[in-house]
Amino acid sequence: MKNTNEPAGTGAPVVQPRNTWRIRLIRYVKRKIDERAAKKQKEPPTDRAARVSANATVWIAFFTFASVAVSVGTFLILRSQLKEMHDGGVDTHNLADAAKSTAITAENTLKSSEKSFRQEERAYLWATSFNMSDGPIITDPKGTHICADVHIVNSGKTPANGVHLWRHATYGPNAERTIRAFRPPEYLTPSGDMLGTTGDKWGTAFTDPVDKATEKALLDGSIPLYVYGVVQYFDIFGDYHETGFCSPQSTQKHAFHRL
Repeated sequence: MKNTNEPAGTGAPVVQPRNTWRIRLIRYVKRKIDERAAKKQKEPPTDRAARVSANATVWIAFFTFASVAVSVGTFLILRSQLKEMHDGGVDTHNLADAAKSTAITAENTLKSSEKSFRQEERAYLWATSFNMSDGPIITDPKGTHICADVHIVNSGKTPANGVHLWRHATYGPNAERTIRAFRPPEYLTPSGDMLGTTGDKWGTAFTDPVDKATEKALLDGSIPLYVYGVVQYFDIFGDYHETGFCSPQSTQKHAFHRL
């Protein structure tokens, strides 16, 4: 009977452990490093200096190339930024022009609205009626004069300040020339009466001295009597206005009509 405790002999060959590629690579690198170190130890000083110079030249070239690359990249970035800034500047300029145009439009609209408001709310004075005075003849040291009354009203919405009523009367072949030559005095500061939106203001115009025949002709209307003048005033906004008037007497006795 066989002894079962004896190891069974398979007769297979024993496999020796193999080096992997990693181990071989490490050994190769270590060997090269050792060889390089040994070579450097045996290297003459002149060769060592030449090697250091060559290495320095290589690194200098590398850093020079890197510096050039960085400079080129910086230039490209700056150029892009400058273009964006320029485009942005153009846009900003256009926006500024648009804002300025809008502001001018708004200002013009405001001025137009203010002007419309003033036109609507201001006072408007005008001569509404003319008539021969009650007792149309006056006498003074200079002679006899024929008189006519002028009535003005305010058809606006606010009172008129500093109302001045300049009125005159004339007749004859030179009447038109006299009327055209009339110039009201300069009026710069409000002073005088105020005329509101109710009631009227009136004044009497009179001719130069006349003789008896002219007196009779003016009174019966055979010679037209012209009443003319101007009303000056300021509105509540402080603006000056004036309204001229001229009215000849018609053929009907004591009646006038506006030109």
